[in-house]
Amino acid sequence: MGDLVGHCPLPTMHAVSAIGTALCFYSLDTADANGEILPLRITYDDYTWAPANQWEYNILGEGGEAKLWAIIEEVLQGCAALPVDTQCA
Repeated sequence: MGDLVGHCPLPTMHAVSAIGTALCFYSLDTADANGEILPLRITYDDYTWAPANQWEYNILGEGGEAKLWAIIEEVLQGCAALPVDTQCA
């Protein structure tokens, strides 16, 4: 995300990671030059485990599906509001 944020014309850049049916949603404020990807990355010392609350969404469950669709809708609306000549690299 850090490498791509300069190419994102939307106010928030989103990403999702999946392990099986568990989802972790990430976001980055594109207007904040010092912005951090949230949730924060797991440090090397903590690499043997991932915080359960980061993987609380299940794509097969109502909450996981709803969260994914909410982000999709936010991105679609953001893209629809962009000027026609906006280019995505």
